[in-house]
Amino acid sequence: MRGKAYVIMAVGVMGLFVGVVYSIVASTNNMINEQTRLLNARVHGEISDQEYLQRKREVEHTYRSSVADSLERIESKFLDVVGLLPEVEDELNETNETNMTVANYSSDLEMVSGNLSEGIERLRRESIS
Repeated sequence: MRGKAYVIMAVGVMGLFVGVVYSIVASTNNMINEQTRLLNARVHGEISDQEYLQRKREVEHTYRSSVADSLERIESKFLDVVGLLPEVEDELNETNETNMTVANYSSDLEMVSGNLSEGIERLRRESIS
């Protein structure tokens, strides 16, 4: 049973890591493409300096919002993984195979989730300003 608990936590954490990296890479790629188009338009005289700066701010705002949304979706999945831990704890307690307390891991994961929420909120505030 101890192995199951570790597998559940490892798969959850790895899935979250892959999700975070994929979302941020995709958002960054989109932002770079948009910035490149804007810069090309500016170099070729298709848009003015002021229009370039305005559009650049909009692209950056969209990028921050996109990253915040991606992290928010990932956070909800993270909370789903945290929700599985009490079930694992019940199984471990029933079999008495280990002294490991899954509750400690659950509280640690909830703390990390809180940190993730704070980061998402900070990104949202930055994208508004």
